[in-house]
Amino acid sequence: MQIVRSPGFLKKEQGTHIKPTNRAFLVEWIIDVHRRFRLLPETLYTTVALIDRFLSLQQIHKKQLHILGVVALLSCTKYEEIYPPEIRDLQHVAEGKFSRSEILYWEIEVLHVISFEVGITSPYFFLTRYRKMLPHMDD
Repeated sequence: MQIVRSPGFLKKEQGTHIKPTNRAFLVEWIIDVHRRFRLLPETLYTTVALIDRFLSLQQIHKKQLHILGVVALLSCTKYEEIYPPEIRDLQHVAEGKFSRSEILYWEIEVLHVISFEVGITSPYFFLTRYRKMLPHMDD
């Protein structure tokens, strides 16, 4: 069963500590890391979707948002990539803020919250399939 986030998961009345601007800064950082490691587009979309799903199900403090991003990226690279970055690589891009054991602990917690459902079907998936079905057009 696919877990879908609620549209208002960052609204103040939901009692969350995370503001939309906090999420935007995290996504911007993830995009930078995504480029640095030259990851697949699917990895980026899956990572952001995992973060949103987690935040719609679990409240965390603003100071925990960065490790959520690291863990989401780690989990999604394991799911999407042939050669995912190692934990030490993600520790390096996170400027050593988190220990290996913290990252592994959070990975287990996040995966439990989302019921280990990492994969998503994004519009990107359908667009790539549709493009393959189109006849090649000569310019």
